[in-house]
Amino acid sequence: MTSPVTKLRHIKLPVTDLARSASWYTALLTLTPQYEFVEQGELRGVSLIDRATGLIVALRLREFCASRPDLSGYDPVAFAVADRQALQQFYEHCDSLGVEHTDVRDAGPFGTGFDVVDPDRTVLRFICEAEPMLDSFVGVIMDGGVPQLYYEPRLTGNVSGP
Repeated sequence: MTSPVTKLRHIKLPVTDLARSASWYTALLTLTPQYEFVEQGELRGVSLIDRATGLIVALRLREFCASRPDLSGYDPVAFAVADRQALQQFYEHCDSLGVEHTDVRDAGPFGTGFDVVDPDRTVLRFICEAEPMLDSFVGVIMDGGVPQLYYEPRLTGNVSGP
């Protein structure tokens, strides 16, 4: 059976300041408000959308998330960018906003891209030219220096499904 999922519906990120993060994501990704979520009389979450592409980023106050997740320094999502020209334009957009980001890196078969750091230090990755490997497996050893590849999965147990 193939997966019934046709696309990612939205991403939801924990934030410490809802207004600050909503403003930041709106400016960075050219989003507009879609939904607001009020609990016990307090605004605790928002959903922001790019109505042209369907990209949705939801934000929730961390203090009201289960386990109060802190994603600082972690990259929970990678966004696909159409091509290198669009990537460069987005890089320049980040510069114009004063958004913290890495340099553009070419990672071979994993694409070309750069990372952006949000107000809560969560890392967002933006990548172009990365084609998913649909019919093969590759493992990557990332112990510093040049990544090394391997071709037999190390994950044990039943990972093929229930």
